[in-house]
Amino acid sequence: MQVAWTRGALAGVVIVVSIATITLSSVSTANPVLPVPEAAIAPQMTDATPTGLRVVAIGDSIMSGHGLDPDQAWPMLLAQQFGWGLTNLASDGSGFVQVGDNGDTFADQARIAIGLSPDLIIFAGSSNDLGRSDAEISERTSGTIRAIRTALPTVGILAVSPIWNDTDEPSQLLTIDADTAEAAQLADSQVLRIGEPLHSRPDLIQPDGVHPNADGDVLIARAVTEALARQHPGCVRVPHSRKLTSAGATTGLICALYEQAHRYLAWDSESSTPSVAGGISAG
Repeated sequence: MQVAWTRGALAGVVIVVSIATITLSSVSTANPVLPVPEAAIAPQMTDATPTGLRVVAIGDSIMSGHGLDPDQAWPMLLAQQFGWGLTNLASDGSGFVQVGDNGDTFADQARIAIGLSPDLIIFAGSSNDLGRSDAEISERTSGTIRAIRTALPTVGILAVSPIWNDTDEPSQLLTIDADTAEAAQLADSQVLRIGEPLHSRPDLIQPDGVHPNADGDVLIARAVTEALARQHPGCVRVPHSRKLTSAGATTGLICALYEQAHRYLAWDSESSTPSVAGGISAG
């Protein structure tokens, strides 16, 4: 299986990655690289605007938009909103430990992401790992994130808090969230807390009782946008200026995302045109 993308003014340049040629040597031997069948991971892709970021999403069925059209998944909504060039590698059933329906884990998705050399990688801890050993989840999580950071020292890494359905989160998912946040911070990555946008909103859940419907994904995209606008670690506003500065290149990218989200929300509140992340309230 090969993955390709194009980006805005660089549309004539195609980056092609073969799974067999990419390794995650930084991952512990306790987190073995699993053989992934050819064409098992079928990414959804969209082109960036000429100035848009190249973004890769790593995740599970919540990230991939299970049961929805591909362009209704919340990462795709953000890509449309911000002009990103998105490659969504998320697949049903996958987790840091749990092998998904396509025979992949997040480590396999990370292997592809590394080969694409994006500007930003987004991921979230998964409920698919519920029931597995906390120690194993923690080790695989930290190993995968560490491998990404080792291979791509300047890439922005954004760890989004896990997304649950309309009921209370299981206690182990809170542990997974805490472990993911710790591993992300140790790897000079950013943690994005979006709360529980679907809690007590059965109207936003598909009949399977697990996955968000199209309106649910719109609300998740809105929650991510709002979290980006309020969470900007390391960002400092220059007096008498709207610009943000940061000492590190990685944090600087997150600062740019914050500014983008902040301006988008300001525009959205004044615009009479419905947005992909507007129109659905938190209840």
